[in-house]
This record gives sequence, structure tokens and C-alpha cells, in this order.
Amino acid sequence: MATPTPEANFEAAPPGTDMTGIFFRDQLWLKSKMTGIEYMLSEVMEPHLFVICKQKRDRPEKVTPMLSYYLLDGSIYQAPPLCNIFAGRIGRALYYMQKAFTTTASKLEKIGYGINVH
Repeated sequence: MATPTPEANFEAAPPGTDMTGIFFRDQLWLKSKMTGIEYMLSEVMEPHLFVICKQKRDRPEKVTPMLSYYLLDGSIYQAPPLCNIFAGRIGRALYYMQKAFTTTASKLEKIGYGINVH
């Protein structure tokens, strides 16, 4: 004899709740009391790009950003810190400026304009 299988209950969550059955106002209250590391979905460009921010919540009103991740076409990448991006771009700009000055100085020497420093 086959044992009866319990029927799945796929009813919708009650109004004002999420899929866990917790009321939204209770979720807001919980969030206002919780501290620690949290992940927040900050940007969405469905279906290809999602940006997730890792942040530390010290108090309900004080949040410190830590890292950003982006999900691009199913792969997760850690976004570089903004200071690293600026350092790379400034370094590259300085390299090309130095190269331009060196090239200019060598061309001036070839045509007879020496640089005299007294």
C-alpha cells in the first residue's frame, strides 16, 4: 500500500508580508535594530548587470561602505576601490606627460635649442 503524500501548500503569503511570512513593518523594525555586515542590491540593469554593496551597519542610521561587487552575465566580480582607479589613471597620465617632455626636449636639442640652467 502506498503511503499518502502530504499536499504542498503553495498559497500566497498573507498581504503585507514577504515570502517568509514576516510583516513588512516588523522587517523595518528589525532592520532598525540590527548591526553588522550587510549586502545591499544597489543597481539593477536586468537581466545582465547587478551591483551589490557590502557595508557595515554600526547603528541604524550609520552605514560604512566596504566593497562593491558586480554580477555581469552570471559571473561575480569584485569592483576595485575608487582610489585604485584614480591612482592608475593619474599614474598613466604622468607617464605620458613625462614621455612628451622627454620627446620635446630631445627634439629641441636636435635643432640646437639647448636647455641652459644657471
